[in-house]
Amino acid sequence: MLVPPLLALLLSPTAEVRRRTLAVLNEMFGQMPAGFQAALPQYTEAVFKLATDESPGVRREVCIAFCQLISVHPELLQPQLPQLIEYMLVSNQDADDDVALEAAEFWLAFCESDLGMELLIPVMSRLIPVLLKNMVYDEYDEEVTAAEEAELSQGQPDSEKDIRPTHAKHGKARADSGMA
Repeated sequence: MLVPPLLALLLSPTAEVRRRTLAVLNEMFGQMPAGFQAALPQYTEAVFKLATDESPGVRREVCIAFCQLISVHPELLQPQLPQLIEYMLVSNQDADDDVALEAAEFWLAFCESDLGMELLIPVMSRLIPVLLKNMVYDEYDEEVTAAEEAELSQGQPDSEKDIRPTHAKHGKARADSGMA
């Protein structure tokens, strides 16, 4: 009973209404009530129509919906899969970081589905650089990277700044402070 009116709200001229409505439908998807199960084709069609929405919030919810659909009902996406793969590749490069992050989740969901990796082979040369470019490192990762770089440079002689103690004052400065 609730799903048809929600699907109708996806046509709202207000982006925030479309975003919130799709967010509610995405939450319902996880529970998959009987009314939602019956409306899956209409939901899928509505998600595809919203894929080009000008609102980043709506596009973020679209990416979430595609991730859920490919995980649970990949057969609904099968006819449009080549176009969907291209869409997600473009979404991975979206100017809005939230959209790009949600789009990145799609690839994991795709790989865990039974659709077959051969579908990704044609886009692999474009997909890998995009995923690598968008990788996010936390502070610990940066420390590990710096340590690895330091380890690699062990065969190189130390520079003057690497050897000089940083806590010792120069002779004149020590003398002025009464430490000489």
